[in-house]
Amino acid sequence: MLKAVTGWYFDPKHRAIRSVDNAGRITGTYGDDEPSSGKLFTSQVLRTRRVSPKMTDVPGTIRRRLTATRPSELVLVTVDFSQKNFLRHAPLLEAVYDPTLAGLVFDDGNVWHKMIVGKNFTGGWEP
Repeated sequence: MLKAVTGWYFDPKHRAIRSVDNAGRITGTYGDDEPSSGKLFTSQVLRTRRVSPKMTDVPGTIRRRLTATRPSELVLVTVDFSQKNFLRHAPLLEAVYDPTLAGLVFDDGNVWHKMIVGKNFTGGWEP
C-alpha cells in the first residue's frame, strides 16, 4: 500500500467520509452508501502501483480528468467494493491518486477528495 493513498476522503457522489488505512482497508465512516441496512461499509484496496511513464495503464475515462503533469506522481489503485450490500457500480473499480488534485479519480466518474485532519482526529461523527 503506497502511503500517498492512505488518509481521509470526502466522497461527494455518496455524501460520505471514507478512511483508507495502511492495510488498504476502506471504511465508510459516515454517509448514505447502505440505505437499506443503515450500516457503514468496508472495502479493500487490492493493489497500488505507480503509473507507467506513458500512462497506457490508466483508463481513458480517468486520464482526461487528471491534473498532475508528471505520471511518476500518479498511483493506480484497484478497489474491491464487493463487500457492500448495495452496489451502484461494478464490484471492482480502478482509480488514480492524483496529488495535484489531492484525490482519487475513479473510472465511474467519482472523485474522492483527500481531507486534511488533525493528528487527534478519530473518525467519530457527532451531528
